[in-house]
Amino acid sequence: MVSADELVAAIQSDIDQFFELSEADFAAIGTLFSEIAGQPVPPPTMLQLLGLPENAPPVVTKDQFVNAIKKAVDDDDDPETYKKVFAAHNARLSNAKNVMGEIGDALKAFHNSVNGDTAKIEAFFCDLAPPPHTGKPMPPNMIQTLLRLPEGATTCPEDQLLDTFKRNLDPSDTAAALLP
Repeated sequence: MVSADELVAAIQSDIDQFFELSEADFAAIGTLFSEIAGQPVPPPTMLQLLGLPENAPPVVTKDQFVNAIKKAVDDDDDPETYKKVFAAHNARLSNAKNVMGEIGDALKAFHNSVNGDTAKIEAFFCDLAPPPHTGKPMPPNMIQTLLRLPEGATTCPEDQLLDTFKRNLDPSDTAAALLP
C-alpha cells in the first residue's frame, strides 16, 4: 500500500511527460482518467476532480492535474499500474505529435482545397477507415460528432480538423500510411 504522495512521486516523470504531450487538454486528461478508473469518467466528474467550475472553459494547470491524480488514488493502487497506463498514453500522444508534424501541412492544404466542407472531409475520413469500413458512408451527423461541430454543420474550421486527427491517431499510425 502506497500513499497518494508516494504514488505520484513514483510516476512523476510519466506525469510530466503526459502533461507536456497532452498540452493540458481536458479531453486527453479525461481519457487517461477513464482508463485508470477502468470505466468512462464523465466530464462533470472530471471537472470536480480537477477542481474546475462547471461553467468555465476547462483550462487545467499541472497542480490541478497532480491533485486530481492524488484524489483518484485508492489504497490498493499500485504505481506500476499507473506507469503502464501513462506509458500507453504517452506513446500515443508522442506518436500523434510526430505524425502531425509530418502531415499537418498536407491536412491544411486539404482543408483549404475543400474549403472546410464537412461532406468532403467525411469522404476523406471514410477512405481512411480500416476494413471493412473503408469507403463506407458514416451515419448521419457522425462527421460533426467526430469534428466536435454542431449537428448539421456544413463547414469545419481548420483547427478542428487538425485537432480531430491528432486526437484520433494511434501509436501504430504513420505519416506514410495516411498520406497518398
